[in-house]
Amino acid sequence: MYELARGGRPSPLGWDKVGYFFSCKCLSDLRRAVTLAQHRLTSGEWDLALHPRCGTNASVAVLLTAGLAVSSYLLLKRGLIEQLIGLGLAVATAAELAPDIGTLAQRYLTTAIPFNLAIQNITVTRDVWGREAYEC
Repeated sequence: MYELARGGRPSPLGWDKVGYFFSCKCLSDLRRAVTLAQHRLTSGEWDLALHPRCGTNASVAVLLTAGLAVSSYLLLKRGLIEQLIGLGLAVATAAELAPDIGTLAQRYLTTAIPFNLAIQNITVTRDVWGREAYEC
């Protein structure tokens, strides 16, 4: 949310616990940034919750590749060269279409903005490696 408040995009974290913040040095800046990010999300900037490296995009890419590969196997001749060309076209087509279709799937199927989202507390904690972090 700190990156979001500074005009960036959020990381793909679960909504039940916002997560850990490592780059923030001042707790008051973090509180202000979290409040601003929450306001931006709930006031209609829903695209901010979409992330290009979300698992939904990877799942869509796998499904597209598998579907197109099976389709090319069923539609083309059974020769080795034809099948390799079909597989290559399937992979190239899936790589081209996956980001756009993945973003659509993420926007309309898997991402829901909870409008009752509230930050209860921001606490100072340590991660597994002993680095200082803030937990929301």
